[in-house]
Amino acid sequence: MNEFERTKALYHDLHRLDTKDGKVIASDFNLPNFVRKRAAHFINIEEVSFIDLLNFILAFDESIVARQCSYFGEWLPTTKEFREWRDGLPVNGLEMLMASYLIYGKQYVDQEED
Repeated sequence: MNEFERTKALYHDLHRLDTKDGKVIASDFNLPNFVRKRAAHFINIEEVSFIDLLNFILAFDESIVARQCSYFGEWLPTTKEFREWRDGLPVNGLEMLMASYLIYGKQYVDQEED
């Protein structure tokens, strides 16, 4: 999939939230399982802001964010696979996608899937 198609898919996922009986229906957001696992690692860290949580997950400046995270919990280094996924999408759309996933998405990961 080329960059345009990936960006188009990202924004499609962002805008396909639906409601039923006044409640938001959670989307899977088409996130790879390695992204879900990374989010699950950080989701239960207490005493951090929502923005800090996004920064820990996305880790654009890993050395700084890792040091910040060490005050609150265990750091999970990014993998090459994760960095390639993250760096292949526009930052603003990626941040919105992760924020929507954290708010509306599934808060668990099937540890058996890869």
